[in-house]
Amino acid sequence: MLKKLSNVSKKKKKRNISNSPMTYLVQKRALDLIVALGLVILFFPVWLIVPLLILADSGRPIFFTHKRIGLNGNEFYLYKFRSMVVDADDILHKHDKKLLKKFQTIWVLDTHDSQYAGKLSTNHSFKNIEYIGPKSRFSLYPKTEKTISKVVIISGPEPYSEQFFKSEYSISLKKNEPTVFILPRIYPTELKNKNCEFIESSDWKTCDLIILKAQIIFSRTGYSTIMDIAELNVKSVLIPTKGQKEQEYLFQLTK
Repeated sequence: MLKKLSNVSKKKKKRNISNSPMTYLVQKRALDLIVALGLVILFFPVWLIVPLLILADSGRPIFFTHKRIGLNGNEFYLYKFRSMVVDADDILHKHDKKLLKKFQTIWVLDTHDSQYAGKLSTNHSFKNIEYIGPKSRFSLYPKTEKTISKVVIISGPEPYSEQFFKSEYSISLKKNEPTVFILPRIYPTELKNKNCEFIESSDWKTCDLIILKAQIIFSRTGYSTIMDIAELNVKSVLIPTKGQKEQEYLFQLTK
């Protein structure tokens, strides 16, 4: 009997090791490198021809570079063969401004003094701007009694959304506090808290009713969330996604 139990515990240990985040990252990295190497070999002849075609068609630069946000909020430069005109980003932004000036009115979801979005909604160059105040879908609901002590809304790109969930879930476990989690998907958890409830965000009607009843909301610092909080008139703790400049700015603004 003792031998069987020891075998079971060994199996569990092995399973835990293989499913650990570090092992997963190592396996994923190895797979990425193997697949990338295979694709480099397969497409190498094409990569020799494409630069010559770009040079013949529109000259230099051959590559388009763009700054992106990677794992843990680290910035890196993406390199790709240029398939657009030279300085496409600048041309696109100038074209956007020309298009916006053609409208009779541009509605901005903020107050005249940019109370909610700060410099993100401040007007410097348009005469056809009309500030219409913050808007939220929750204005369509009747007022509801606040009966749920804490609601945590998990959103954003992976792996940050899962990291956000694990952080807030561990706090709920330590404090043993009743919490409703609204999630993009149900994340696996080793430890269970009977006081926690999990709702997938795809069930938006149920989620809305839960949010209406929240006494305090924990969420990301998205602008739509800020407008919702203003409409609900509820306490909130807003946490920016690492590397997302707009959320980091709004976080500082709403402190």
